[in-house]
Amino acid sequence: MVHTQKDLAEIMQATPPHVSLAFKGDNKYLTDSFLLRFNEAFGRIFNHQWLILGEGDMLKEEEEETAFEQSETSRFLSLLEKKDEQIDRLIALLEQRYGTEEKKERRVG
Repeated sequence: MVHTQKDLAEIMQATPPHVSLAFKGDNKYLTDSFLLRFNEAFGRIFNHQWLILGEGDMLKEEEEETAFEQSETSRFLSLLEKKDEQIDRLIALLEQRYGTEEKKERRVG
């Protein structure tokens, strides 16, 4: 259960200062991604259009996801997949670089 910003930060996998800055309206931290994770922390009870655009009812009336929610969720998941791919490429480059350095050390030694 969420009682404090610290509790919310833990559930959202964010830092308490980032949550605080988002709540103060800092656009660097109050992003669509933050709002989606915020909604997830509360069991997706909020209407995505209200959270992101300020339109419609605050709370969802139905359990069904709207086309807007599906689109935003898909976009968010796609971004996460791209980040995973970037991390995998970075790891491969580091392994390639580390392997190259190791071979050079063997030749020198």
